[in-house]
Amino acid sequence: MNAVVVARERGWRFVAELLEGQGAGPVPADDRPALAGWTRQAVVDLTRPLRHLGNHRYTWSFARDGRRHLEAARQAAGVLEYAKAQDAA
Repeated sequence: MNAVVVARERGWRFVAELLEGQGAGPVPADDRPALAGWTRQAVVDLTRPLRHLGNHRYTWSFARDGRRHLEAARQAAGVLEYAKAQDAA
């Protein structure tokens, strides 16, 4: 998002207006460093970090005996068969 606004790529004004509408200050004039600083500060002010459990990994086996081995490996690693919601610690 920052790169789109700073480079003034297609749709940059829309993104800037969204940020302004959410409480960011007015968009600075045609100064790229000022625009870069404005978008960085707007993102810091208007967003928060989102913790997640990481990447999901999937394994399948087409052979019946392979499924048994995969299930044992999943249980040993504490991995669910499919990505399911878990309580974040």
